Amino acid sequence: MKHTKTILSLLLLSIVILQSCSKEQATDAFLVQDVVSQSFGDDIDRPMLERDRLRFRDVQHFENYYLMLDDLFDRSGEQFDLLASSNESINTVHTILKNDRFSNPDYRYQPFLTDPIMMAIVNEHFEFQVGNILVTYINNEDVLMSNPNDAQTQSEIRALPKGGEISIDDIPEKCVMKDDHNIEGFMLTGCNTLLEAEDLECDSLKIIVGFYDDNFDPQSGRIIIYRTNSPTFPTSGTPIVDDHFTGFRGYIYIDATTPPQNRFFHARAIPDCATAPTLTETVEFIDDENICDNDERDTGWLWEANGIHGFSHITSFYKNWFRAYYKSRMISKRWNGSEWEKRDANLTVEIEGTKRNDDCHMILPEITGDDDCNSCDDESKRVRTSKSARHCTGDVFGTYTKRTGFITINDVGEIEFECCE
Repeated sequence: MKHTKTILSLLLLSIVILQSCSKEQATDAFLVQDVVSQSFGDDIDRPMLERDRLRFRDVQHFENYYLMLDDLFDRSGEQFDLLASSNESINTVHTILKNDRFSNPDYRYQPFLTDPIMMAIVNEHFEFQVGNILVTYINNEDVLMSNPNDAQTQSEIRALPKGGEISIDDIPEKCVMKDDHNIEGFMLTGCNTLLEAEDLECDSLKIIVGFYDDNFDPQSGRIIIYRTNSPTFPTSGTPIVDDHFTGFRGYIYIDATTPPQNRFFHARAIPDCATAPTLTETVEFIDDENICDNDERDTGWLWEANGIHGFSHITSFYKNWFRAYYKSRMISKRWNGSEWEKRDANLTVEIEGTKRNDDCHMILPEITGDDDCNSCDDESKRVRTSKSARHCTGDVFGTYTKRTGFITINDVGEIEFECCE
């Protein structure tokens, strides 16, 4: 009888504890929402929850919310984190990184995405939705657009390796790839044409072309590419590429070094659908050994530690939908005996960037910035630069310092760029 009473007492205590925990969690969630309302007002036009991702009504809704977060990030990191962490229904990259614990630094969470605003928007699969378009990041600057109701294509995209260059052969048929440097691709009509052209490497050009409808079903069209010594699109002559196809052609690599005088590449995408636009792009490729890197680059997530104190850091040059930045970020960790967990410390971050023009000449002065906190576990600093900025190794680096008690830990992150020699 005594054992029965003991078991019943334990059961009742467990129920009380569970109810108490549930109430505390609900209270915590309410307090977060209450603080968000007090800080930003109830009329903030936030995205909606669509299954396991955030959904924006349209392009304008996305642009407004993004720019609001982008401005808030520089004004107040604490306010930004509060708003970014307030939607507990979405497991965003921001939240995963913030709460990451690990026993081996080699296996800590190291997302390829460097834009802090998109980190706060995309889910764990790097997805978000604008209108009737599902957008998935596959590396730091390229996204795949697809039909949000196409579960098969979504599954295929999720299975793709992410973070690096991707082969055109691995891209699912019913999706379109574009960069994240403008939002024009979100404005779909019945028939659509995609054409992007830019120099890719020291001797190559990247051409992306596709024809598709607003359901991302492949359509047909023609791509014509000329190479001339004039910036004017030719009206006659023999093209170096003249191809008719259906769907998304992806990358076309062209040797751009011979002959050097024919440095203008002209591409025209002509859809078979009468309502789709014909698009034209002209790129001047300068055959010069001093061509500098215009791509987004970063150091990757680096690790520095001294005993039980450590920190993770990353230095990056990235372009978002509207702007470009140099950014340094560090996250403080402490070993608790079984794993590394976030821990407040005195943190200082510095960022320094020197941009170059198309001829690889430095544009002075250097762009610099720094920030620090007396007691925080995450600190960052970014400075705005130009989307057209070019770089070589040594042009962009971040400096990091962590102080806790009598221990000081320093490290430097320098971005490696690819320049022609």
